[in-house]
Amino acid sequence: MPVNFSYEQKQLLNILPRVALLFSVPSAVYMIWFILNSRSRRSRSYHRIMLGCAIDVILYAITRFWGSAAVPVDSSVLGANGNQTTCTIQGFMHYTTIFVVPFYCASLSLLSYMNVCQKFDFSRVAWIEKYLHVGSISIPVIFGCVLLSVEAFNPAISLCGFTSQPAGCGYKFFSNEKGTICTRGPQNIQQFQFFLGLVPVFCLLFFPTLVMMSLYVNILRLGRSQRKIAVCVGNQSGIYLLVILAIYLFRIIDFTMMSFTGRANYVTNLLAQTNESLNGVWILISYSWFRSNSTNELACTGTNTADEGNNDNEEMSDRSNPNSSDTAEKTRRTSFGKPEFSIFDGGEATTDSPWSAFLSEGIDDDYTEGSMQMQ
Repeated sequence: MPVNFSYEQKQLLNILPRVALLFSVPSAVYMIWFILNSRSRRSRSYHRIMLGCAIDVILYAITRFWGSAAVPVDSSVLGANGNQTTCTIQGFMHYTTIFVVPFYCASLSLLSYMNVCQKFDFSRVAWIEKYLHVGSISIPVIFGCVLLSVEAFNPAISLCGFTSQPAGCGYKFFSNEKGTICTRGPQNIQQFQFFLGLVPVFCLLFFPTLVMMSLYVNILRLGRSQRKIAVCVGNQSGIYLLVILAIYLFRIIDFTMMSFTGRANYVTNLLAQTNESLNGVWILISYSWFRSNSTNELACTGTNTADEGNNDNEEMSDRSNPNSSDTAEKTRRTSFGKPEFSIFDGGEATTDSPWSAFLSEGIDDDYTEGSMQMQ
């Protein structure tokens, strides 16, 4: 794509995303420490999925810190100091790591659906987690390998990305116009950008929206007695979807504009790269908001029996303090509107909570008419 940015604009594109990483990386490191430091958190699917997100944020940060230094030295990119091999490696890493987090985020919708349908009996849901991890990692890697096979990772605006060389070459996807012949990368690069760039992004927004809407409707079908549960599910689903949209909104706008116009817009590209480099911060905020405050593995599963050996030191500390449960409950109710009971991670439902009655109904292997079904 043609890039006509000034020297000062190129400097800002190199610097600002790296500054954002100084906030993102510590957030990811804290998440990794926080999850691994507790056996209770390590034992639950929501935390392990978010652990995968945090690890990917760090891998993404490596490609961003590397930045223009990986670009072939003979290119016009400011700060270029690499070769085609370093460019290809960086382009592949950047493409895959940029998609792993949204795939993980989208997979949380399936986890939530299964958790609610199975009344947070995690033993019934555990089987799906391995598929969420494999899918979230393997799909971006497979797409990246396809692009690798057609030499589609080349110098872009401020680092190596998903494009052909020279800038603006190849056939135009939305018109019959033919550009210059590409010396590296596919001649139909805009088709690749559309189907392996824009389409996956919209699918990753549409799929969790569809799943959460289905969950909400299924709860409503259970009758008026579960209306409060439906409201809780609707509120948390809305916030969850807004977080995904907020993280990738500028990238969607930027990629859409480039796909249709064939040109890079400086403002949207700067916002997209900077906001994307803050993904560790947004993921940490989302994780903190949705995670259960309970350190009791038994309480989070909603089951009535458990092996005492599965509880970690934090639970023993809670037992020694009779007021700790009340304190945790107050925290859930007052800290930034944090939900009392997470549809992703469960929690401790108090006796006056609508979740208490919902969970106490139990699960029958043969669902009766009007029960939730996987659709």
